[in-house]
Amino acid sequence: MGGIGSGEWWRWNAKKTTDDFLALDVSKLSRDGVLSSGACGVLEWTNTNSASVSYKVLDEGEDLLSLQLRYHIDDSHDTICLPILLQTTRPNFGGKRWWFTCPLITHGMEWNRR
Repeated sequence: MGGIGSGEWWRWNAKKTTDDFLALDVSKLSRDGVLSSGACGVLEWTNTNSASVSYKVLDEGEDLLSLQLRYHIDDSHDTICLPILLQTTRPNFGGKRWWFTCPLITHGMEWNRR
């Protein structure tokens, strides 16, 4: 039990998990001062050859912000623009915690979940 090849993680056709993809961390963006109205720039991943995404933070009123991401896939000339609404909660110990709102829409309904 537990010998070479006994686990299924090594399979070439295994499904990908979220750990296999590039990630955006809303807490890190907040610590870096990115989450302020009108902020814009480029986020780059250093562990890949050339992964980057440009961003712009838009004020949606009443303590709501949205993060507008623009990027290309596989050197195509098509630009993908993805707006993501940001939500906040107030922890018991004070301060503000930022959350991404899921941009998924199914059957014409927005999920609006953190």
